[in-house]
Amino acid sequence: MDSVGKKRWNVYTIRRRPGSERNYWVKIGVGFVNGDGSINLYLDAMPLDGKLQLREWREDAEARANGAAEAAEVEAF
Repeated sequence: MDSVGKKRWNVYTIRRRPGSERNYWVKIGVGFVNGDGSINLYLDAMPLDGKLQLREWREDAEARANGAAEAAEVEAF
């Protein structure tokens, strides 16, 4: 995944947890680096504050993000 044209990014927005000082990261899409170094972003949602955070994609980070999202869904009920 480190070669140009194959590098993958996760796209997040960071939200303040209501009633808390803590923030939480919401994955809202992915990005890919093109051969010329430009980046394509594919978003599933838009950030409420217009801010995006790009993080290099890693399998362990992806697994943690999915686990955190599942935990947040359970916590919401």
